[in-house]
Amino acid sequence: MRINPKAQIAVAMLIWGSVGVFGRLSGLSGLGVAFARVSLGVLVLLPIRKFRKKLGYTLGKLKERPLHLLALGASLALNWAFLFTAFNYTTIANAVLVYYVSPVLAMLISWRFLGEGLDRRKIAGIGMAFAGLLLITSSRKSAARTGTS
Repeated sequence: MRINPKAQIAVAMLIWGSVGVFGRLSGLSGLGVAFARVSLGVLVLLPIRKFRKKLGYTLGKLKERPLHLLALGASLALNWAFLFTAFNYTTIANAVLVYYVSPVLAMLISWRFLGEGLDRRKIAGIGMAFAGLLLITSSRKSAARTGTS
């Protein structure tokens, strides 16, 4: 049975869109929610691994680089822990806005630590991303003060 791709996207959007609400309503700390997500992911992916040869091949390749695998796993877990902790300290909208600046942060980290170049176009993009973030988060604060939305 083939599931409609549009339905798959809609379900994925519903799941991702409700993550903040479930994270906040769970009563768990950010680390607790991240642990629950990782645990659920393992429970879902382990049975799938048995049926997908390509996935087994990919995991085999990753086992050749255990430190990289450990760094990736730790980075993802920390990323989620920070996101879910942010849900407890600010609005879900603000936390998600800051979360989506992460590609810009990755660009800055790769420039600083990996020696990747930053040309004028990338610097302009970084500036616009941070300016947009400041505009959106500051407009939310002023709207909250004045009682408008």
